[in-house]
Amino acid sequence: MMETIGEFLYSLLAGIGKLLLVAVIVWMIGLIILLFRELFRAGDLNIRTYLYKVWKMLLVCNEFIAYGSLIVGPIMAYRTEGDERLGYIMLSISGLILSGIYIYIRKRVKGIDLFKFNQK
Repeated sequence: MMETIGEFLYSLLAGIGKLLLVAVIVWMIGLIILLFRELFRAGDLNIRTYLYKVWKMLLVCNEFIAYGSLIVGPIMAYRTEGDERLGYIMLSISGLILSGIYIYIRKRVKGIDLFKFNQK
């Protein structure tokens, strides 16, 4: 019984770790694209708006990876057999937990207001 609970929690934490790792990788790719867009844009580089865009991209990457795991996880669990199926099921459950957390946070802070940031 304890072994089953331990395996469940280990798989759940591994699923959350995989989701966060993929989100960081996607965020890093997005940072490279954002950096080149800012460097080749006309005008001066405003560090404050650049860092705001970087932060917003991190949040969006984490959210979309969690939401995407709700679609990809069950499909991969259906297509695989054996021990890998548990990993994909836990990935789906981890995505569900993270999606719930992100929706709750989004609801509490009323989303990201772009217009309020640019007003002076």
